[in-house]
Amino acid sequence: MELVDVSHFEGLAYMTQGLELNKLKNLEIENIYGSRTELLFVRFILASAPFLQKTILRVDESQCRKIRKLTMRFPRASPKLEIICVPSKPGKELHALFSIGGARIFIDGS
Repeated sequence: MELVDVSHFEGLAYMTQGLELNKLKNLEIENIYGSRTELLFVRFILASAPFLQKTILRVDESQCRKIRKLTMRFPRASPKLEIICVPSKPGKELHALFSIGGARIFIDGS
């Protein structure tokens, strides 16, 4: 397994690079396995999207409880955010906007 430096997701330096998530309302991420990279990315999004209303995390079934517990403690920019953590459905194919590791990211700004 390749180790990936994800320190760039941490700290104020990343937040000041002009990345704006002010239009993000819904987020769905498929195939989360609980890697440090995936969790740091989710934490960054939750802390940076002030209008995010709903996040669905479809996670590896063996990691569901652990990931649910961790994400509930993550800081949130949106006071109305609902986080739903459910086991991944094998064989479910959706169109992904982009992927990070094995996780597929679906973003809806409408």
